[in-house]
Amino acid sequence: WNMKYRKYYGSSSKFQVHDEENFCLTGDKVIIRGCRPLSNKKHYYVRNVVNPISRLTYYEDLDRARDDKINAEFQKLKKQYYKKEISQAWLKSHRAKAEIKSALKSKAMSRAYLNIRREEQKQFEKMRQQQLKRERAESAKKERLIREGLQNSPVDFAR
Repeated sequence: WNMKYRKYYGSSSKFQVHDEENFCLTGDKVIIRGCRPLSNKKHYYVRNVVNPISRLTYYEDLDRARDDKINAEFQKLKKQYYKKEISQAWLKSHRAKAEIKSALKSKAMSRAYLNIRREEQKQFEKMRQQQLKRERAESAKKERLIREGLQNSPVDFAR
């Protein structure tokens, strides 16, 4: 508060801060703490992050890719269903044609979501199987090392 001008004023300072894990991004609110000089300008390190900015761009990219997949699948199924329906039915009016188109649209969209979900489920199951395989191999390796260690070195179990 400035008594003469009767206004609040603020001040800011810029610090060179050491971020060991390289986690912080520009815009994060952090708590810093002084330490021994790490370089000519760095005399502080990041103690903890109080308010991180959004790091959801990775997930947004995944969602965008998934939406593109679903849209491509939808367009393919819509054309396929429409050709099939038109070849089977003789249409008398534009209204009947529009009704069939809207019904086919919803059918194609639900089928596209179902197909993409199945594909994602297969990928997840494949990854899970690989992870289980790795875990089994690691546990077998540990057991083998323990058995070899017990056979090679005398251990006193009487304690």
